[in-house]
Amino acid sequence: MMRPVAIIASLAALSQAAAAAAVPETPSLKPDRPYVSSVTDTRNAEILHKALRAADGYDWPAVAHLQTQASDADVRNLIMWIRASRGVPGMNFSEVSFALDKLEDWPKRTSMRRRAEEIISESSYSHKERIDWLTESGPITGAGKIALADSWRAIGEPGKALEAVRDAWHNNSLERAVEREVLATYGKQLTQDDHRARVEFLLWTNQRTAASNLKYLLTNDYRKLVDARIGLAARSRNVDALVDAVPSHLQDNPGLLYERAKWRRQKLRNQDVATPLLTGIDGNEVPEAGRSRLWDERNIAIRTDLKDGNWSRAYQLASPHGMDSGGDFAEAEWVSGWIALRL
Repeated sequence: MMRPVAIIASLAALSQAAAAAAVPETPSLKPDRPYVSSVTDTRNAEILHKALRAADGYDWPAVAHLQTQASDADVRNLIMWIRASRGVPGMNFSEVSFALDKLEDWPKRTSMRRRAEEIISESSYSHKERIDWLTESGPITGAGKIALADSWRAIGEPGKALEAVRDAWHNNSLERAVEREVLATYGKQLTQDDHRARVEFLLWTNQRTAASNLKYLLTNDYRKLVDARIGLAARSRNVDALVDAVPSHLQDNPGLLYERAKWRRQKLRNQDVATPLLTGIDGNEVPEAGRSRLWDERNIAIRTDLKDGNWSRAYQLASPHGMDSGGDFAEAEWVSGWIALRL
């Protein structure tokens, strides 16, 4: 059995060989070249080539049919992986779940997992089976968390259902229709804190229209904050008036400080007036999804401070990043440690 990396690495060579085998546009008396591959037989090489061409043309029913025609298990798995990893229409939950089990160490498992969570509510699984599947290694998507909540609710566990809903509401993107369903089903149980957390997530992930759609759930003061942040991000002409309208107790909101700093750097082209705003932000008070954006902006300010010899402020910018994993976390930790050695 070939390893998945070896199978995928052979794609380029196989595609080139298969392309040479394609029927020429100009009629010829010469016979077609056979489909040649170093990893499978001629028949399966032809099937894989046709599946790849069908996938390029988004002909997913043809791809699914070709998967069933392959006698080579590796070719069959590769076609299944192409379908599952792209989240293609017509591939049901059972098929995607089977692909996850079968292709355990293949690439793009997260994409396959996401797709499975999106469609698990359409599956024939019982609510107990859905809970078992979702909680085994997730859920990781908003749709998956809402599906989990609905199943908890269906078996008489409203507390666990609300916990899953809050997790999704605070931390995940959701389709507008799903948001409406959440509000219709759980709206009376969600608080102002929940709605503020939702809007904060949306603004930090640059989903301004979605945030604006939920303003009606917020207090008047917080609506003004949302308007100011959206105005700054959109480079509106009346940003000064929008910022001035924000109540004093919300003027130090991390998202507002971030947007004001970014606006000053880009619009005024003046890092000196932008950096002081960034020092007032604690990364731990920023939604996890927004911490890399905060780091990107601070990184610019840090480089300027280092060039100017302002080591203390550079450390003040680098240290409270709030991240605990990922590439930006590693960079922030390294930079803050490097600066600390020079203080």
